[in-house]
Amino acid sequence: MNASESTVSPHDGAPAPNAEVASMSDRVDEAASTETWLLYGATGRTGTLIAEQAVARGHRPVLSGRSPDRLRRLAGRLDLPWVTGEVTDVGRLIGDARLVLLAAGPFGTTAPPVLQACLDAGVHYLDVANEIPVARAVLAAGERARARGITALSAVGFGTVASDGLARLVADRCRPRPSSTWPSSSAPRGPAPARAPAGRRRSRVADGSGAMVGWSAPAWVPVLAGS
Repeated sequence: MNASESTVSPHDGAPAPNAEVASMSDRVDEAASTETWLLYGATGRTGTLIAEQAVARGHRPVLSGRSPDRLRRLAGRLDLPWVTGEVTDVGRLIGDARLVLLAAGPFGTTAPPVLQACLDAGVHYLDVANEIPVARAVLAAGERARARGITALSAVGFGTVASDGLARLVADRCRPRPSSTWPSSSAPRGPAPARAPAGRRRSRVADGSGAMVGWSAPAWVPVLAGS
């Protein structure tokens, strides 16, 4: 199958973007379609979805990962080039690529060597991590990235956007009760008190009414907007 035969729609299953976003997306696609970029972790579930969407948008990424058999099959189906190697070999795998998108976890292990390889090679770095230590490490590399004239950006995946958006929605709709209670996003870290009911140590949105679960010693309690 070649790129033109892909049946994946660029926005399949997603709401149509507004005109400004769509225009920006088209410009990015047009620019990226003429540049080579490396997708490491291409044969995982997320990596495969990225590869399919990339082809549907006219991109020609180089697929990469550790399994030559899986890469060969995916590259054959999408008519894309591929290269295999360990995550510590990304510096060698980059070749002519101008950007590396990391889709292989665990990101606490994979992100540091890939980020360093990108800094060394002077190519842009992206990942789909949803881990705070990884995001902090990428932010800490900001000055080095600017000095190399590249972008280093973590957490570009939809999972991160969705969870952050939900957290903001909850924060906007709810307010804390008196000082002994905090919103879940700022709850004290560490194990719940001994008297906390089993299975209720994590925050959650109860329903769409504005209810949330906050931390109140000695247990989680609902905090209602307007209460």
